[in-house]
Amino acid sequence: MKIRFILFFLFIAAAPLISKEQKHDVLPTSVMEGVVSGNVGGVCTFSRLWNDTNVDLVLPGPEPLVLQTWYQSIYPSWPDFTNPWRYNWYSRAYNFYSSSYICDPTGSYLPLKQKFGQKGGLKLTPNTGVTNCGYGEISGRTNHKNMVIGTDQNILTNSLGSGERYIFNKLSNDHYILSKWEKGSGNHLLYDLSPDPQSQIYSADKKEQISKVSVVNTSGQILSHVNFRKTLDDPKNRKICLELQASDDRIVTYHYQYFYGSGNNDKLPVLTKVVSPNAAEVNYEYDPKFKLIKRKSWGAGRFIDIQYEKMYSPYAGYDESESIEAVLVKRLLAPVGTDQTPILIYRFEYDPWKGQNYHTIQDTDVFDALGYKTSYHYREKNLESITKFQGTKDFRLYSNERFNWQQHEDVQHLICRYLEDDKKKILAARSFTYDSRGNVLSDCLFGNLKGLNPVEVRIGKDNCPERNKTEFYEIKRSYTNDGRNLIESENDGKGKITRYRYQQGTDLVASKFICDPNIRIREFYQYDSNGTLIEKIVDDGSTEDKNNPKDVTEIHIIRIKPKKTAPCLGLPEEISEYYVDLQSGDEILLNRVVNEYQREGWITSQKVYDSAGFQYELKWKYHFTGNIEEPFPLCRFFNNLNQEVW
Repeated sequence: MKIRFILFFLFIAAAPLISKEQKHDVLPTSVMEGVVSGNVGGVCTFSRLWNDTNVDLVLPGPEPLVLQTWYQSIYPSWPDFTNPWRYNWYSRAYNFYSSSYICDPTGSYLPLKQKFGQKGGLKLTPNTGVTNCGYGEISGRTNHKNMVIGTDQNILTNSLGSGERYIFNKLSNDHYILSKWEKGSGNHLLYDLSPDPQSQIYSADKKEQISKVSVVNTSGQILSHVNFRKTLDDPKNRKICLELQASDDRIVTYHYQYFYGSGNNDKLPVLTKVVSPNAAEVNYEYDPKFKLIKRKSWGAGRFIDIQYEKMYSPYAGYDESESIEAVLVKRLLAPVGTDQTPILIYRFEYDPWKGQNYHTIQDTDVFDALGYKTSYHYREKNLESITKFQGTKDFRLYSNERFNWQQHEDVQHLICRYLEDDKKKILAARSFTYDSRGNVLSDCLFGNLKGLNPVEVRIGKDNCPERNKTEFYEIKRSYTNDGRNLIESENDGKGKITRYRYQQGTDLVASKFICDPNIRIREFYQYDSNGTLIEKIVDDGSTEDKNNPKDVTEIHIIRIKPKKTAPCLGLPEEISEYYVDLQSGDEILLNRVVNEYQREGWITSQKVYDSAGFQYELKWKYHFTGNIEEPFPLCRFFNNLNQEVW
């Protein structure tokens, strides 16, 4: 199980007073904000496995089509469903012994309590470490407790808290494959599973072969697609090659080799090379002993080496009473010096898993290239704390980041997160309260936020900060009850209230009202059949009715003309901004921008106009990876005579 903890948080830490002699022993103080997880250098400190992901192709448009691969260093002696390579265009659901699993397009395996087709609702297997933080936001939209899974003859559906649905086709009694992904915008992805001998790579079962993935809008129009084709089959050298050709003619090539020795795993190819049009070639070398990736290398001599060790792991067992032999990451090395010599960048030390609590308490110590130590402590498979130390020998506490969780059905909800210094004084804390669907009703930040209130933050008996005289800032929210869990209102506690309305049956914002509590600013949005924004109107009216001009003194309009042809179909080709003369009712042009793109969706030209006509043009030229190509500057200015002026 790949455990991911992705949280949004703000910490403000005061730099300790240190002497010059001590300075080299102290970790740098920083403002901590954004993604915090138990992953270090790609290694999950809970599972102790190395994880890697690559975005190999992005087709721009109203609904971007993204091709992505994931790898997890699962020991190959496990069952064949744990093929270490996963793909967002090859998602499955299957029965396994008395339970079942879903592998969704995000790369996650979700364990369920019982098999598909049995009576009763399918729920997550308890005590698996699943939290409400795994998808980059804390919301009922991404909370696994809101999944509704059902089977109907040859179809399995997985409805999410966002209103999106995964639809799987039945291949056998125990195996389903993704055939359709219904998106929140109303568009959907179609997976063509028709038999095609040229696309086979995974199974001898022709029904499991994927030959095409398409993005389809609400009118049934295909916006973009990717075709799959096997281009090489070399039985003698046990090699195959899969070519993916996009609708904009870009090609991604995956090179595979049947690396495993015997049994079911012999049927599963491993990826050895990826050739992508907009990224450096990526190569993978495998350890002959463990049959796991030992080196990943890519352009300009960059690489990372992964070294493993064998040990028994309770994480690797099929139930809570079983431990099996696993191969865990011991070291990571990379050429971070002045030459290509691999240098140790991370070393991992694991607790011995001894005693009666070895299934519930786990610790991982991580040492960086300079020898500084960070400890990750888990309890009941949830990240409980991240402890940083000063020094490289006599380790002294520097800071401790703690996480408090609360069980909600089969999912752990984060209720508080706080940061302590080396004296165990809490510098800042953040707490969350939830509704029954896992939406955040209250998001509260505690601490000396303005630098004027020294009252220390204290954690109460409920494992959340006490609301004494400590300074705090709180945002309260409410949500829609339509199965999509969209934000309906937001109150910052300072007098500002924001309300949202949505297009029926989608997650597209139809209107937004900023209030105090009376409406002060109104925003109205309009979309085309692709779900692309084509108009935004902003005024200072006082009602929710778009056609009611009561109290309106100012109107601004932005109109967008999307590109009508591929490539880059749906990207804004022309953006015009107007204001309305309230006396005459005329729309007066303020400015207009005309964009040109290359097939990757990168702007190559931008012509800028005002009410008097053309003013100047900006031009860009790119490296194949998307970086600005030298020796051209960031952008070039041209006047109305097409003369370069800067």
